[in-house]
Amino acid sequence: MQRIKKTVMQLIISGLLVALVSSCAELDTHNPGNRFQQADNLYRASMRWGEWHSLFQLMKANPNNPFSKITPLSKEYIEHLSEIQVAHIEVVNTGIVEPEKSAKTIYLIEFHPLNSSVIKKVHLSINWWYDDKLNKWFTDTPLPKEFEPPKKKTIKLSPR
Repeated sequence: MQRIKKTVMQLIISGLLVALVSSCAELDTHNPGNRFQQADNLYRASMRWGEWHSLFQLMKANPNNPFSKITPLSKEYIEHLSEIQVAHIEVVNTGIVEPEKSAKTIYLIEFHPLNSSVIKKVHLSINWWYDDKLNKWFTDTPLPKEFEPPKKKTIKLSPR
């Protein structure tokens, strides 16, 4: 009987430990710092592998920043981006400001157009902001100007 009580007690303690560890893991996923790391990893992976739809899901205008503007994703923009191959992306500097729930990351991006082997480098400074309601990080920083589609030129014809 003593042995059965000891085994039951061990099972109860083991079950409590498993519940405690799993609840800590659940709390960990709601931590803004961990969420930031996930968003940063997704941003870099999406850019590196040309997953532009995934990348643009992280881009959202910040309601607290009236100057925040994101170029909307269009068919033409996707076609233009598909002509860009990112060879390498690395974090140069990153940091979170906890009270404001904002962050900044500086990336070094090496890329080339698909029809060229000349590697170009650009530094991109990303501003991140945390949405408490969605429990997600977003950036309101557009892609580098080197990734923007070329502007259509209009030719003015003289009246003559």
